[in-house]
Amino acid sequence: GRFVLVATGGGYAKRTPIDDYPVQGRGGKGVLTLQFDRRRGTLVGALIVDLDDELYAITSSGGVIRTTAKEVRKAGRQTKGVRLMNLGEGVTLVAVARNAEEAGDPDAGGAQTVKGDHA
Repeated sequence: GRFVLVATGGGYAKRTPIDDYPVQGRGGKGVLTLQFDRRRGTLVGALIVDLDDELYAITSSGGVIRTTAKEVRKAGRQTKGVRLMNLGEGVTLVAVARNAEEAGDPDAGGAQTVKGDHA
């Protein structure tokens, strides 16, 4: 299935099944996706992911961790999330990104090598 993965500046993240989010009409006022907690920081990223997607979390000090979506705990929409990475004093999580160059990903946009006759 597909999930909405969110991360906060304090190094917390969670993934929630996309089916847990109701469809909103034109007059919709939005839906809650993360319970705010000042100590955990503000929302720094939200991605649509599959379980086997590879993710990168980038810190303000330039540190990067690589993980998969399945390693991020599944949680409900109205929860705070769990620790994704430990951060040093004064360091925050600034971005979370999905690896777009995974094998077999039709949306990767990476270069492809085509073998054939080149006479």
